[in-house]
Amino acid sequence: MTIAPVEPGALASGLRWELNRRVKTMSTSKNEADYSALRQRGLLSGTIKSARAKRAQREDRRWVEPDYKPWHGHYRLIPLGQIDEVKVDRLARADRPRVRRWESALPADKTVGDPPAGWGVSDIDMGRYSSRCTFAKIDHHPYVHSYGYATATWLVATIWNKRYRYRAPRGWVYGIDGLGIYVRRAREKRERYRYHLSSDDVRGGLSAMRAAGLQHETEQIAATKRERQRRKIDKIKDAEIERYGGVWVTLADSRAAGNCASGTKTWALRHGLNPKKRYPLRVIERLAKTHQSVERVLAIARRRTRTELEQGFCLIDARH
Repeated sequence: MTIAPVEPGALASGLRWELNRRVKTMSTSKNEADYSALRQRGLLSGTIKSARAKRAQREDRRWVEPDYKPWHGHYRLIPLGQIDEVKVDRLARADRPRVRRWESALPADKTVGDPPAGWGVSDIDMGRYSSRCTFAKIDHHPYVHSYGYATATWLVATIWNKRYRYRAPRGWVYGIDGLGIYVRRAREKRERYRYHLSSDDVRGGLSAMRAAGLQHETEQIAATKRERQRRKIDKIKDAEIERYGGVWVTLADSRAAGNCASGTKTWALRHGLNPKKRYPLRVIERLAKTHQSVERVLAIARRRTRTELEQGFCLIDARH
């Protein structure tokens, strides 16, 4: 018995094909399992086939920009500002007055069209309206050429086919992350203080970008102070709630969360609880994983208890 030799390249190609086949099969099986789980939990409307078709349509509608490479010639899209969005939307509607299915305006790089004015309309085929309808469903997206790249000290961008080149203001630096091109203070390292530029900011020049960065910094400082104050207030309220008996959960909380009375009673009896009685929060927390709505009921109970604490009286019947 002789065994024919196998070329290394052919073997590697066969292994890659088999690996891709298994990954695709596992991915399909996982999606099927996910849809089946959603159906069992009552969260899937329609058939699994229609759900897969809708998911594919959503994936096709995603506006995916090219991967960024840290050298010149590879650009990032710059989101459109409100002024540019309104402007291109009006231009597109005036150019095509009979079109009705308009979608939001989007930025585009230099690979999309080449209109002299720096804008255009992208037509995306979304299939048919229904299986009986022969008309195609087309989404129309106005777009503006809005892209650029940045180093720490320089920003080069193209908006409406006009080239902009800015040196970073003193004490500020440019950068690029997963959300786009940003500007921040040179000494600031926290990500939430990065202000991501829009097309309006770039067209406004260095003064507009610096003012927007300062405004964003002010908003972040104020938001941090509000969050600290809220945590202090919640801590005081929680301590006061515990002082007066803690949070109690009742059937009314489940009804306020949108659950039906019969389903709540069945769930309570299944776990050895009396639907007519109230229970401490820690008791219900232990059952949080038994149903997806338990966390929502607990949030409603906490909110109601804080409201009662502010009002000065409790709405729970003392007999329960």
